[in-house]
Amino acid sequence: MYDPAKKGKVLIVDDDEIIRMSLQDMLELHDIPSITASDGIEALEVFSIHGDTINLIILDLNMPGLNGHETFLKLKEMNESVPVLLATGDITSSKIDVMREKGLEYVLEKPVKFEKIKNILYNLQ
Repeated sequence: MYDPAKKGKVLIVDDDEIIRMSLQDMLELHDIPSITASDGIEALEVFSIHGDTINLIILDLNMPGLNGHETFLKLKEMNESVPVLLATGDITSSKIDVMREKGLEYVLEKPVKFEKIKNILYNLQ
């Protein structure tokens, strides 16, 4: 069972409201608390406030404004140890290799299967 007191919350960052809400609903069904952000700027604001309670960030790569790559780099500047799961429809993007070099832990192709997210969460220390 997921223990939020020990494991923390998930930050979901995606510009697609349906994806954001779907992921949040699935996490909620498994008693996993989450916070959402609709873009990179909002993600940085949320993380600056709640970063000490967030144990995983699910991040979309292709977003308007501050894209997933730029958001990832800024989040890692704020806390290099926070795990990031990149959710993208473009797993061939050259940005992914650069992000892996900077500490990207997980990449899942959209549509993301919730079981894969759940397995990652339950294996986090």
